[in-house]
Amino acid sequence: MSQASRKANPEQVTKFADMFSAMGTEARLRIVQLLLTAHPEGLVVSEIQEELDIPNSTLSHHLEKLKAEGDQGEDVAMLVRFIEESHAARQHQHDEEAVDPFE
Repeated sequence: MSQASRKANPEQVTKFADMFSAMGTEARLRIVQLLLTAHPEGLVVSEIQEELDIPNSTLSHHLEKLKAEGDQGEDVAMLVRFIEESHAARQHQHDEEAVDPFE
């Protein structure tokens, strides 16, 4: 990869920083994870609340923070999927490189 292609686009960096900020708590990350897992059927708020075991007012606060990203929601989902796929690919590569001591 060339030096020029690795250089970060400042607008992209700002955009991703805002997305990470919106997901900046364990509860919000878990909400995003639940929603991605439930895609495309989705979840209702009571299902999320039951899964996280947090008060309705707390869940509402977290949902508002995530919703504040507005049209960035698809970008957040795409970013989370990318991270999960990258992790899965690395785990798969690691598993393939593992040596069976009984061979």
